[in-house]
Amino acid sequence: MDEHLTQDTFRKILEAMTFPGKLVQLEQSLIEVEPLYSQTVLLCHTLLDSEVTFAVVENTKISQSLHAYTGSHAVKMEEADFVIIPQNDAITVFSELNHVKIGDLRDPQKSATLFIEVDSLTDGKQFELSGPGIKNTTVIQSNLPSEFLEMRGMLNKEYPLGIDTLFIDSEGLVLALPRTTNVMEVKEEWAM
Repeated sequence: MDEHLTQDTFRKILEAMTFPGKLVQLEQSLIEVEPLYSQTVLLCHTLLDSEVTFAVVENTKISQSLHAYTGSHAVKMEEADFVIIPQNDAITVFSELNHVKIGDLRDPQKSATLFIEVDSLTDGKQFELSGPGIKNTTVIQSNLPSEFLEMRGMLNKEYPLGIDTLFIDSEGLVLALPRTTNVMEVKEEWAM
């Protein structure tokens, strides 16, 4: 893997985490792992190594490939530092996310970071974001799964415990939702 590519990717991830709601564009990975988006593979190459663990939802072939490329070890979802949810499996697994690591009061950083593939981060429902890194509020338009947002709310209810999430869309855009970011769906008001 190209060192400059992973360094650039790491900087972009930090930018997305620092400014929730800001979309960042990632380059394509030099390696493909089907059926993951190329940019999801690049995130894995950037953040996974032999010091961390990961789980891929319902796909052992992806797990074997990621282990070979990164040296990271696949474990059960409730033990994983990173949980990767391919776009095809996203809707079916959100009920299982209540088992991911959320850290504890002594070590809140020992929680999971989720990589969730979605169709689009520029089309769909509107969501209002607030919290650290956002001046007042910001509105995004995305097809973020409402099932996930409900589960995220339950997992992040006792700050500093919770999960951080990186959404990746089919165009290679990435959106970060740190555990400190509040997300609320914007309800459309019909004029009379």
